[in-house]
Amino acid sequence: MEIISEIPIWLIWSSHLSALIAIPGAIAAFFMLFWKDRSKQQQIGKLTIIASSLDAQNSILQQTLNYYRKQLQILTNISSLSEKNSNVQEEMYTLDREIKLAQFKPVLKYTGGSSSPREAIIQLLIANADALNLTSEVIENDNIRIHNKGPYNFIKDKTYGLVLETKRGENANRLTGKLMIKYSDQLSSKYNQTININRGKIDLEDAIKIE
Repeated sequence: MEIISEIPIWLIWSSHLSALIAIPGAIAAFFMLFWKDRSKQQQIGKLTIIASSLDAQNSILQQTLNYYRKQLQILTNISSLSEKNSNVQEEMYTLDREIKLAQFKPVLKYTGGSSSPREAIIQLLIANADALNLTSEVIENDNIRIHNKGPYNFIKDKTYGLVLETKRGENANRLTGKLMIKYSDQLSSKYNQTININRGKIDLEDAIKIE
């Protein structure tokens, strides 16, 4: 004789209801973890910018100190003010000029980025001083299009998200090419800086003063 045990309907609905009640809690827990992770990433991003800015300022400070040491050495080698000749004065003037240029020189630092199959973003920090009339252009690989070429004026410690797009379906994660960043400082000195892209890896070369 077969015995069939029937489960009460209310018990079935009760188990379903318990599962439904648990869903909002699980969703809430997921979003809490998501926001915590997002907040952590934001904090890491801010710390990266601060560290890059301090690194740039330290580099300029060391350069400025070297100029001051040279000036001190020149003055130490002069036994009296009457011995100052035109060459010494010219050298002192040149060092003064170099100190001022260093203090007003924008320093671009690569701080990371992101990419998708059709788009890549290169994050650049403008450190030490303002960068004026900043523009960007492609100098190698005509399959890259720059979405935000400029010109832009950036105050120091601000970031510039350089947005690259591919023209013919090339995967942005594997892009290879070169970009040129052009900008000037508050003394009207002009700089060129090259960005090398090799299959998604970014190499920011040192800036070259052209005027």
